[in-house]
Amino acid sequence: MRSLDGDATVNGRVHPTLVLVGTSGSGKTCVAQEIAKTCGLRVQEDQELLESAYSRSFDELVLDEHFPLQEALESAGIQLLSDGCDIAVLSPSQVNSSRILSKLSQLIDEGTSVVLLRTSIDEAARRVGLNAPRSVGLGTPRALFAAMSRQLDSTYQDLATFSCDTGENTAREVADTIIAACKIATV
Repeated sequence: MRSLDGDATVNGRVHPTLVLVGTSGSGKTCVAQEIAKTCGLRVQEDQELLESAYSRSFDELVLDEHFPLQEALESAGIQLLSDGCDIAVLSPSQVNSSRILSKLSQLIDEGTSVVLLRTSIDEAARRVGLNAPRSVGLGTPRALFAAMSRQLDSTYQDLATFSCDTGENTAREVADTIIAACKIATV
């Protein structure tokens, strides 16, 4: 149901229509933008909320050893899932928060679709730049990324109402699949 100001509401509560989750490089931002363009919806990302709240880029916040990144990101995620955006995009690490997982379960019960975007480790590594040559002093970032991605995908898979592979498909094709599967009205 849409209220007059355009926010999605269920039983008087404002919440997203769609939440996109997945590992880094899975295509969440690109797919969200395609869905928004097709359906006339608004997209919001937890990282954007964090940047706005602290007037610093996400990269600056990550590099600040004294910044409580996980706590601040979790708070931004809860705010995102409680606000009136249409499409919410969560950072990969949000799956580590019991508060976020609880909120996602609540939203699913209220009719929100939680979509897991998946891609191969090779494709995700290419998209996030882990295929570039690296110093051996950095250890094995690709192996760490692969292990982290498998763990995140497994947790989100248990929660998601739908999952979609983005590896062989364009953002437009993935968006069309999600729109149809989640029965999102287009403009």
